[in-house]
Amino acid sequence: MGPGGSAIQAKSIADFDIAQAKGEYAGGAPMLASVQDQFENWGTTLKTLPKRQALVRVGVGKPEFIKTPTLPQLEVSDAQLRHVIKEYYRRYYTHRDDLRIPLGAAISVGPMSNKRGARIRP
Repeated sequence: MGPGGSAIQAKSIADFDIAQAKGEYAGGAPMLASVQDQFENWGTTLKTLPKRQALVRVGVGKPEFIKTPTLPQLEVSDAQLRHVIKEYYRRYYTHRDDLRIPLGAAISVGPMSNKRGARIRP
């Protein structure tokens, strides 16, 4: 991830702590980290994550480190690959002509409801 990408991602994953210290003054008093300091730390953390690791935030919870499993490298023949591609094409491809509705054709719309489940009259 480049510097621009980490800065953008840091905005969505960062968790700021107003009491986070970044050092101490000569008298021993804590030197608090500014939001900018913490933002830069998050960006650096994201740029330096090891392979197969990520930071994930679910809802408003704290960001968590996760590690994705390492999967074995599979050997697939060209024939097997062509078979899989052909099967996906058969199952999921819909030609554009099959999606067109002729002009003047009646379109039926089923009953609609709002978020609370109340029926809406057309």
